[in-house]
Amino acid sequence: GMAYVISKEPAEEEVTVLPSEAAREETKIESYLELDPLSLEIGYGLIPLVDTVNGELLGKIKAMRRQLATELGFVVAPIHIKDNLQLRPHEYSFLIRGIEIARGEVMMGSWLAVASGNAEKIEGIPTKEPAFGLPAYWIDEKDVENAQLSGYMVVDTATIIGTHVTELIREYSWELLTRSETQKLLDNVSRTYPKIVEELIPANLTLGAVQRVLQNLLKERVSIKDIMTIFEALLDYSPGVKDPETLTEYVRQALSRTITKQYVNDNGKLTVFTLDPRYEKILSLSEGGGVTPDVINRLVKSIENILASGKLKGAQPIILCSANIRKYIRKIVERISSSFVVLSSAEIVSKTDLDIRGMVKYEN
Repeated sequence: GMAYVISKEPAEEEVTVLPSEAAREETKIESYLELDPLSLEIGYGLIPLVDTVNGELLGKIKAMRRQLATELGFVVAPIHIKDNLQLRPHEYSFLIRGIEIARGEVMMGSWLAVASGNAEKIEGIPTKEPAFGLPAYWIDEKDVENAQLSGYMVVDTATIIGTHVTELIREYSWELLTRSETQKLLDNVSRTYPKIVEELIPANLTLGAVQRVLQNLLKERVSIKDIMTIFEALLDYSPGVKDPETLTEYVRQALSRTITKQYVNDNGKLTVFTLDPRYEKILSLSEGGGVTPDVINRLVKSIENILASGKLKGAQPIILCSANIRKYIRKIVERISSSFVVLSSAEIVSKTDLDIRGMVKYEN
């Protein structure tokens, strides 16, 4: 009997231990397949900023997500913050689905004085503000008040990183609007207006087509918060039009009040540059598909001349064109400068006061 029991015990032990080890190994392998939608990696010197008790950056990121949800019209995925020993102590890296989008570096214990307008020069370490590339200086805390009196905007390190991350999310928000996020928007609308969603999907459009239209809007920094107006415009035109690019133009026209309000200045004026009629004629006849390299080069040269002329004087550069060629102009312009906005006359409220600074001329 003893011999029998001894002979059976090792077998029982093997059965109970090995499967648990295999399960742990399987879990480890699966963890390598996971990708965070958004992640912020920091050097070890920045760990105090994300401390669970006194971490200033955590609070700013929470507030930033609330602000972006109001501004963009959908909830941005949580940001996974982790340390990375390969970064320098005060360096940080922002990633989207595991791919680095931008990197920056701060000076812990110092403040960043960002020049605004014609601020006079101050003592400090010259640098550039990471979110917008503005000239700035790293200064000590004792010099903060003096810098503010000299016309500088002074911010702490947590605010610098938070602002940079916020601006990056604004720029890449269209990539963050996945099919699942689009479905959540549809589910929210269907709770109150179920017939609208039933009529739109799948009767007239696929989920992917709706997602594409919303992404096109976000890519040009147009909020999708007014989702009902967007869906109603899609319902009006989708029975006869299936192309997401064309549908986007119709939706933009329906959002004319939102778009106009976004770009008018404090005086209620919209600063624009009109498009030379020759460009209008060429692009209308070719429907954007047969534009020659020569025409594109002329348009690029014209835009570069505007940027170099000093006519902007700090205003947002906006090109005003007709509705039927706006999307073609936009595709050309986005290769030159992401700062340029292209609006059609159908996207501007009729009573808007236009401040025409010049014309995008057909260069010889």
